[in-house]
Amino acid sequence: MMTKETVPIEMPFGNYALEGISEISLPDPLPILPLAPAWKYVFIVLALWLFYVAVKKTVYWLNNRYRKQALLKLEAITQQEPSIQSVSAVGQLLKGTSLYVFTREQIASLTGKAWLEQLNTQAQTPVFDENSQTLLGASLYMRDQQAISTSQWQALIEQTTIWIKTHPYTGVKPIVKPIKLANPFLARGQQDA
Repeated sequence: MMTKETVPIEMPFGNYALEGISEISLPDPLPILPLAPAWKYVFIVLALWLFYVAVKKTVYWLNNRYRKQALLKLEAITQQEPSIQSVSAVGQLLKGTSLYVFTREQIASLTGKAWLEQLNTQAQTPVFDENSQTLLGASLYMRDQQAISTSQWQALIEQTTIWIKTHPYTGVKPIVKPIKLANPFLARGQQDA
């Protein structure tokens, strides 16, 4: 007699219909990047363009840090009471900022209304009105007893802030020379000029 321990088990496990079928081999996973070589060139050009934009923004930020410093000084001046000294400090700040932006020959010899008119002509739109021009021009000759109205003071601060933020940067004293790409559509003679 055969005992239970000696009987070999030849019975298949699972579904009888799948007996003898081997497992299907799966294909290799698809790569993340596209296979066509043209896409590699598109990615290279895109990476170069992003690098150029990042460098250009960094150069712009470095060359325009003086604006932030001038605005911080202006904010410190606005904490003072409106007086002849504070108006004079605003004038000195404007003069220093304009000397940083434009050449000394353009700005240094100008005073009073002529200087502020020069600042207005250099900006995209005129910023300083007649009241501010009169106030800044006469600040050296005013006495301490003469009061400056709050509206005049606020208008001067607002106009100075607008001019500092919006005047064009001509690159007189750049920390880093601005980057310009050559235009391939211009003739060779025009690029050299």
